[in-house]
Amino acid sequence: MGMSRSRGRRFCQAVSDEAGGLTGRWVPLISVSQRLGLDIDRAGILAEECELAGWVRHDRSHLPIDKRSGAPPARVMLSPDGWDLLRKPSARFWRAGRR
Repeated sequence: MGMSRSRGRRFCQAVSDEAGGLTGRWVPLISVSQRLGLDIDRAGILAEECELAGWVRHDRSHLPIDKRSGAPPARVMLSPDGWDLLRKPSARFWRAGRR
């Protein structure tokens, strides 16, 4: 089963917020996990699912673990499809406007 759009949108929004709304900017996965209140392992799974959906690029560097945070040096960046996902109104808002 694929990732739901709402979970993907939430993850992509956290990536966008960490990137300061800038396109083409890599952000540490640990920062995204902290923003979402998730442990790094769960954030890594979400990053992989979003990558499979085409919403982010997930770089799993083979660098050593960060001694300061103890986190793997993974990073993520929104893909063009991820930016589109954030720009499109969610179905909930779309339905509310049609009443």
